[in-house]
Amino acid sequence: MYLLKPLEDLMSRRWVGLDRKKRGLLGEIMSIEVKANTASKLGLISSWWKRKALRASDQK
Repeated sequence: MYLLKPLEDLMSRRWVGLDRKKRGLLGEIMSIEVKANTASKLGLISSWWKRKALRASDQK
C-alpha cells in the first residue's frame, strides 16, 4: 500500500479538473482493479505453492 500512495497523489493532482462525482467513480474503478490484480496475484502464488507441495510429496 505504501508504494501506491505517490501514484494516488499524482492521479489526484491530475484529477483536480474533474468534478467530485467523476473523480469518486474513477477512484472506485481503480481500487476495484487494484483489488482484482492483488487477488489474481495471490491466486497465482497459492497455486504455485500447491504445485510445489505436490511435487515434494511425489518425491517422497
